[in-house]
This record gives sequence, structure tokens and C-alpha cells, in this order.
Amino acid sequence: FFSLKPKKKKKKRNPVSNCLPSSSGVQSPRKITKLTYSFRSHHGTYLRINRNNTVDAAEHCLEWEQFTLNKFHCTGVKSHHGTYLRINKSLAVDAAPHCREWESFQIITHANGKVSLKSRHFGTFLRIKDDGTVDAAPHCREWEQFDMIKHFQ
Repeated sequence: FFSLKPKKKKKKRNPVSNCLPSSSGVQSPRKITKLTYSFRSHHGTYLRINRNNTVDAAEHCLEWEQFTLNKFHCTGVKSHHGTYLRINKSLAVDAAPHCREWESFQIITHANGKVSLKSRHFGTFLRIKDDGTVDAAPHCREWEQFDMIKHFQ
């Protein structure tokens, strides 16, 4: 069957600026569909949650090293895999499929512009060591401070 309705024209993206043309003809920036964050350590490595729920540091910043922040019922750090960063009962760092008290963090901003992730349950700070392992520390020094980098997609 044939339709008598005219086909709608799709808006074309400007390949140079990746902007959508507006009705006035003025270019408008594309909409940001996702905002993620990465946490770069004092050593220049990035916090990462692996598929098997282990947490470590990576030399690069790709999807697995980017997180969304869930602020609905707790401030959870959600991974690309849908799991949440947590400090567990042995004060080791891993990931969980839910966001409850152990997965809740306070993000503390320091005068130097860096941030720290403080466990709301245990009061300890997330730390990346120089060998790439991640654990919890009772204090907040340079290894417990991160550059929090925004990524727009």
C-alpha cells in the first residue's frame, strides 16, 4: 500500500561541528545524552571496575574507567557494567550489584581541586596505591585524592 502522508525529512548533522541546525538556521550544540566521570590518581592511573567485580587502576581511560554518579538514595559510583563501587566488611574495595549503605560515598572536594571518596559506612577513604591496587585508608593524603574528570557523550 502507498501512504499519502509526506515523509518527514530527517535533520542532518553538520559533519564539521556535530551540531544540529535549529529552525532559525543557527547552529545549536548537540544534546548531551550521558555524563560520566573518571577518577585519576596521584600516580596518573584511573580507577576501574572489572567485569568480575574486582577494582584496580588502569593506565588508560576508556569505558571501564568511567562512572556515573547515582544520587537517588545514596551517592553511588556506578560502573560501565552496572555495578557499584564499595568498601566491604574486610575494608577491601570491590563492586556490588546494588547501591546500599556500603556502596555509598561522600565526595569531598579539596582546596587543590582534587576530590576524595569517603565511605559513608566505614569512614575510610578510597586509595589507589603505586602498584595499581585499590584499598581503603583511614586517612586522606595525596594517594586518597583524585582528579575528577567529566566526560560528555
